[in-house]
Amino acid sequence: MMNRRGGTHSYVVPPSSFESQMPNFYISFGQGHTHRVDGKTYDCDALYKIEAEDSMAGRRAAFAVFDAKWSSIYDEEEMLKSIHYYPRGVLNAQAHSS
Repeated sequence: MMNRRGGTHSYVVPPSSFESQMPNFYISFGQGHTHRVDGKTYDCDALYKIEAEDSMAGRRAAFAVFDAKWSSIYDEEEMLKSIHYYPRGVLNAQAHSS
């Protein structure tokens, strides 16, 4: 793009602008729900983060990965209120569409 002095401007778009704009949902697991996926362990001490269009798409993704062996799904606000119950924090990030 030409500027007023005849030079050019280059525009750099920050990487964050390429990231998904879908909301995050968080899956919790019960005491007996321990999973090994791609070498990672998911259990009651951690939340599994899913990017999805809505909570129903997040639920479908949870069933696809963990079958019925998970406990609850939280939105971002709910997760922030309850993260202290999960000593291992939030694991994984995965985009899912319906």
